[in-house]
Amino acid sequence: MTISNKQFWFIIILSIIALLINNWSIGLWDQDEAAYAGFALKMIENGNYLIPEFYDNWSLIHRKPPLHFWNNVLFFKIFGVNEFAARFSSVLSIIGTAGLIYYFGKRLFSEQVAKVAATLAISSLLAFGLSKIAVTDADLLFFETLGLLSIYSYFILNKRSYLVGVFIGTAGALLVKGPPIYIAGFGLIGLTFLFTKLKLKSIIVFGVMLLAFLPLYIWGWNTWQLDNGEFVSWLVDWYILKRNKPFATQTGPPGYFFLIFLIGFLGWAGYYVVGFGNTIQTAWKKSSWNHKELLMLFWIIPGWLLYEFMPSKLPAYAIAAYAPVCFFTAHQLIENKNVAFKTHRWLGAFLSFALTIGAAIASAMFLDGVAFIAGICLSAIHLAYFLMYVLRPKNYDIRKGSLQIVVTVIIAFTFIVPHFEPQRSAGKIVAKEIKAMGAEKIVITENLQIPSLLFYIEKQSVDIEMKYEKDQITSNLQDNPQALLIINPTEDQIELLEASGRIHKIIEGWQMDRGKKVTYYIIQAL
Repeated sequence: MTISNKQFWFIIILSIIALLINNWSIGLWDQDEAAYAGFALKMIENGNYLIPEFYDNWSLIHRKPPLHFWNNVLFFKIFGVNEFAARFSSVLSIIGTAGLIYYFGKRLFSEQVAKVAATLAISSLLAFGLSKIAVTDADLLFFETLGLLSIYSYFILNKRSYLVGVFIGTAGALLVKGPPIYIAGFGLIGLTFLFTKLKLKSIIVFGVMLLAFLPLYIWGWNTWQLDNGEFVSWLVDWYILKRNKPFATQTGPPGYFFLIFLIGFLGWAGYYVVGFGNTIQTAWKKSSWNHKELLMLFWIIPGWLLYEFMPSKLPAYAIAAYAPVCFFTAHQLIENKNVAFKTHRWLGAFLSFALTIGAAIASAMFLDGVAFIAGICLSAIHLAYFLMYVLRPKNYDIRKGSLQIVVTVIIAFTFIVPHFEPQRSAGKIVAKEIKAMGAEKIVITENLQIPSLLFYIEKQSVDIEMKYEKDQITSNLQDNPQALLIINPTEDQIELLEASGRIHKIIEGWQMDRGKKVTYYIIQAL
């Protein structure tokens, strides 16, 4: 299979539309996306651009090095403080990652491989997930891809100019999220040093990567001067000493990230599976070692496979291997070997059938109106793909695999996700009501750890005070002149609130990350 220039640009443009669609109207997702937007908002308010701060009881564990927050600050100042601005950095990072894969792929492999790999990179479910829920990982993906592709290209193409990319990519990744780039980068150069003749190059790259620590050090040193090392010490303890231990909601067995990539590269699942196997097989045939395949394996081992055996797991941990996954999948698509075609036929049919049934059941259970019709359309689209895989598999091409994902994302974020906004974004509605009642200050009576609620209240220029003695507050309402936000009151407390005559509004929503219903009682001041 090949891809023409028209097909290539059609998919790129359609994918960019899907990356952006409804980013301006869908509320911030809790916890991470909202916390990161809150850090940027506080930086603008207090002028402290070194230490991320945003109501510690609600967002403490989300603090990281500041580059992603600085990006959000920049786009808040350009577009205003809103959801579109909060997600724009991540969208640019996904587009930039696809651009890097095309640029380096054309020089390392061929024009066709570069175009197909870039197409995969910008139209995978992983790419859309990282832009629609704008956490630090899209920015990290861009810088890791730049740094690791520069190392790989320096080893293969022997051009010193790529060392600049090593420095910028490593420095940027460190300022976004710290250690992950060193795990993948040092692993790649360490394996290359041990098992190839590229020992001098490995030492040079190692030195450049160490030098790239300087920007992070400068930020850390200045931060240390502000708080006597409190934040940096916490960061080291939490993200280096504790992060490799299991967490109740972040664990998974070996094979977890293999499945994440399988689902992420839905439209090309079989080619991904066979490409992964062929990369390992080709790299370890000692009689015909190919530096490109071997070095790609040395990239995948620390960037992906290592995480399979770590207890703590989140979907984005293995994104350092995103570029090689795109490349080896692209090779299989272009070569279109019979074994890859057969694997893709049955695997694509299985996944499409599962999505057909899943979309139909979910639509019947959770949707109505326009959203229900959209869900049934999604089910019909995946049914069409299932029939194509079964009845006419030779009609499959690269463009169809991309369209299966892109159209799914466009429909989902145009009609289905907005259907849940009134409940999912209740915090945004609460903030508007608080502003409408003219309150300059609100007292919140429960630590829900929903940073979006605080972000939207803060955005309305309303001061926030935390007082978690809910019993005392409700029993002494007549003595309390302040506007209150009482969350999930008991039946007895509800009786007191109703008797007070001060209820301004009752709003119901969800605590999405925990699957709980939340009821907000907005109480007027005396």
